[in-house]
Amino acid sequence: MDISDLTYYAHQSFNDCDKDMDDSLHMNYLQAINSLTNNVFYIFDYTRNKLIYPDNLIQFLEHEFPLTKHGYQFYEKYVHPEDLKMLVKINNLAFDFFYTLKQDQRKYVNIVYDMRLKGINGDYILVNHHQTPLKLTGDGKIAQALCQISLACYQHPGNIFIKLNHTKIIFEYNPQLNSFIENKHQNITKQESAILKQFAQGYTETQVAEQLKVSVNTIKFHKKNLFKRLGTTGITSALQWFNIYKKL
Repeated sequence: MDISDLTYYAHQSFNDCDKDMDDSLHMNYLQAINSLTNNVFYIFDYTRNKLIYPDNLIQFLEHEFPLTKHGYQFYEKYVHPEDLKMLVKINNLAFDFFYTLKQDQRKYVNIVYDMRLKGINGDYILVNHHQTPLKLTGDGKIAQALCQISLACYQHPGNIFIKLNHTKIIFEYNPQLNSFIENKHQNITKQESAILKQFAQGYTETQVAEQLKVSVNTIKFHKKNLFKRLGTTGITSALQWFNIYKKL
């Protein structure tokens, strides 16, 4: 794979952007956000091919990822080789999809996928990567994106989605069609949403059944259907899915 495969988008012209901007304010914001969560937030600046982070080392759980000189080198160095090929596809297809949207819709786009990162100890960890436009140019290109690294809710890489935040619409990457298709089966019912919210508060199946005035078997039935629809294996991963995709 040639470096241009991964960096093609960064090579576009950004004539109306200040490439000598001061990153100190972004650093302060990122430091504050990262102090509030176990997830990792950083900014990717496409105009300068730069990863903006308030330290020279990204730490996620027990894994460490030293920053690289150029932004895209971070992915080349730490992403699993097979997942790196996936990122090339995402870059092409997701941004092509992005530019089919009207300019006033582009700021609401979230691009989400799971990938494996290799820490300096040599071990891989499966993470969810989430990015959304932070700054658009006058002609609607992404100048900067806010990115988040969190634990994946699935057990394998991929799981590529585009979510439009101002709607409930989610598009899922279909490898057979090599395109993004609207995903309608992951919209949950009001009952399923109520059940998940109860589990998120730490209630047991019996307590949830009492709260919602239904039988425990009804709760189990809804859980089984929900796991099947989402492709998750339990309540923890289901809650993580809805945390990632902001469905609750």
